[in-house]
Amino acid sequence: MFIDRHEELAFLNRLLTRKQPGPAQLLLLYGRRRVGKTELLKHWCQQSGIQYTYWAADKEPAALQRRSFMATMLEMPEEQATAFDSWPALWRWLAPRLAEEGDKQIIILDELSYASAADPALLSALQHAWDHHLQESNVVLVLCGSQVTTMEAIMQHQSPLFGRFTGQWHLQPLPFSSLREFFPHLSSLMSPEETTAHIKSELRAFVGLSFEKLAQQWVVAQARAGGPSERRLPFVPEAVGSHWSRQVQVDVVAINHQSREILLGECKWGEGKVNRQLVRELIEQKGPQVRQELRDGEDWTFHYWVFARAGFIAAAAAELNARGLLVDLPVLDEVLSA
Repeated sequence: MFIDRHEELAFLNRLLTRKQPGPAQLLLLYGRRRVGKTELLKHWCQQSGIQYTYWAADKEPAALQRRSFMATMLEMPEEQATAFDSWPALWRWLAPRLAEEGDKQIIILDELSYASAADPALLSALQHAWDHHLQESNVVLVLCGSQVTTMEAIMQHQSPLFGRFTGQWHLQPLPFSSLREFFPHLSSLMSPEETTAHIKSELRAFVGLSFEKLAQQWVVAQARAGGPSERRLPFVPEAVGSHWSRQVQVDVVAINHQSREILLGECKWGEGKVNRQLVRELIEQKGPQVRQELRDGEDWTFHYWVFARAGFIAAAAAELNARGLLVDLPVLDEVLSA
């Protein structure tokens, strides 16, 4: 039984009809183990009616992975598949043939972190295949993995695939409300009103531990609003998450590589109102540090938001007024409860 994931399926289905930057799409889907990535992708492919190929890397030597992948792509026993001596050689042979196919097709490479760990040259081979063949094709290429740190590193500017993804999604566990689909008789134990009241009574303690995730979900909800007049976002992000490096940590980050716009958000769950100092640290310290880490950072447009449980003093609002947005708990609740 496939449960929920309506927003994720809508996002994936949009990839199949998107015309920009072209019909070809390169997607990164990642999340912790047992969160439902494989089931989501297979369900999406099956309901799409489009030809698809699903391959998952095992934790084994790269030569065995390449043979397994070719056997899957060509639908033949592994012992009959060509044994390429490297990923670049494999993709030099395969990519032109995929690009020649007239019909749209989906190719899923799952457990990518196993394959890239066994042979890091895989990522450079994929970059070359995408740049020279696949980006002008009808291929929808999905890279999927469970080692979140490794998968997020694939999006960094040091990665061969940096700037090439047309979509990213960090798959989160199903929300609590989805339990109703798993357990349709839950209401016999607790009514919806009682369930809601119980959740609200514990909300502050819970959100104190995950306010950053709540803020990120709010940004995602804003990005999916119908039109510019319904969105508070200054641009449509390709990815939403957080950022950590040796130099800087940012609670909320939304980014669009094509338009070169980035949103940096700071979260404050304490009982005190946000002051001017926190806003200045975000704009004058964290902003420049992130800019240094971006490729061609000077060409990027930065936006700054602050999320706060208790609101903001007037000086903080004035400091941020021209360059960003202040979001308090009622505003978060208004959007996420819609």
